[in-house]
Amino acid sequence: LDSAGVVEKFGVPPELIIDYLALMGDSVDNIPGVPKVGPKTAAKWLNQYGDLDGVVAGAEDIKGKVGESLRDHLDQLPLAKALTT
Repeated sequence: LDSAGVVEKFGVPPELIIDYLALMGDSVDNIPGVPKVGPKTAAKWLNQYGDLDGVVAGAEDIKGKVGESLRDHLDQLPLAKALTT
């Protein structure tokens, strides 16, 4: 896949795939991710906040159960990102 293909398939550019997988988790690689976060939510947040650090910084602004789930799992995101690289 080229860059455009990655964006079309995942909704984020190639440089954000690691952040995307850290948010969603990856059962194949046993990376937990954030419960309730799927592909659409991960892509939406990364496009809105720029990267995983931006999502973490903006976590208080994210509403609903999925925002609550994100805030409950902020401490595991650095490990999830490290495991995806």
